[in-house]
Amino acid sequence: MPDTSMEPSISKGNMLLVDTSAKKIVPDTKNIYALVKSKTGLVSSRVKEDALGKLLWTNSRGENVATTTDKELSQYEVAARVVMRTGAL
Repeated sequence: MPDTSMEPSISKGNMLLVDTSAKKIVPDTKNIYALVKSKTGLVSSRVKEDALGKLLWTNSRGENVATTTDKELSQYEVAARVVMRTGAL
């Protein structure tokens, strides 16, 4: 993990074990996904769905939430789902 955007769940320097066969987002609060937006950048985010749409958020500084539409979310490609993390060596 290159930064602190997912702390306290995932810390900077943690190694992540990811499932690259996960190509679909299941909108809940448990899973963290590695998402690629428009083939330019990799982000780690949780995805949740409510009555107003889908929410993408990181864990740092509470919940940094961004509401997104299905159209906006379609710009993201699921690279993997995080299944395990380990502390930095």
